[in-house]
Amino acid sequence: MFSVGCVAGVVYFAVLPALNGALLGFLTYAIYDMTNLATLVG
Repeated sequence: MFSVGCVAGVVYFAVLPALNGALLGFLTYAIYDMTNLATLVG
């Protein structure tokens, strides 16, 4: 049982925030890219 809890804790505290951070970074870059494109076109 301890190993299952340990793995679940690592996934919860390490993997999920990394995925959230990657998603946030992608969203931020997409907004920057669209702003840059609008500046070039307009």
